[in-house]
Amino acid sequence: MNEEIWNFDCTGTVIEFDGKEYKIKEQLTEVLALAENTKTAVPHMVKIRYELNPKYFDFENPEEEREIAIDHFSCEVVAAEGLGDAGYGPKYVAHWGQFQGLRWPFDGGAVFFLVMGTVPGEDVDEIRDELSDAQLASIRSQLARILEFMRKKGYKLEEQHPSFLRYDKAPDKLYLVDLTFIGFTDPNSETAIPVDNIYVEAFNIWRYPYGESPQSPSLAEPFDLSEENICRGSPDGW
Repeated sequence: MNEEIWNFDCTGTVIEFDGKEYKIKEQLTEVLALAENTKTAVPHMVKIRYELNPKYFDFENPEEEREIAIDHFSCEVVAAEGLGDAGYGPKYVAHWGQFQGLRWPFDGGAVFFLVMGTVPGEDVDEIRDELSDAQLASIRSQLARILEFMRKKGYKLEEQHPSFLRYDKAPDKLYLVDLTFIGFTDPNSETAIPVDNIYVEAFNIWRYPYGESPQSPSLAEPFDLSEENICRGSPDGW
């Protein structure tokens, strides 16, 4: 399979919708990028989903798979808009679909864009080792609230990774910015998502399990300083 379809970088690409142009300034992940409005210089986060050539995959029904992907993107848009309105993620700006061009992985295939605002803070995956226990405890609590908010709307994350999160240290504020692995759940379920839930634990940034704190070093046993236990050393210095 052509390796370029897996290493595609859209940095420098200009996308246009509703009279506005956005230039991709930096590819953050395979599907998430930073962009800038070419007229106002306002920064944006852009989620990108592009179709790959089905000949590389063993699909029984490529058209059905395509429809599933489109539905998945539509649900991601709705969830992202809800998170943004609640203050849990970047604000929704626009979304659309179009055909890929020559420099894209599958010329003529579909590509979908979700344009959002930006949020302050840093990638949690990059700063995880710098965070204090108190900051991690706060992140855990906020993350549980975000995931519970999603659950009540009928959504969950099928996979978890700290790079999906941004943490603004000064105001102690957490954001969820990547919904690539969004899935569905029963919003009427009585199973809430508390801080020790498996979906919270799975972000794998915690230094120890919830409810456990670092144990203070126990006092050492007193040394036996009796005459026979004192090391005198050997004649050769060892």
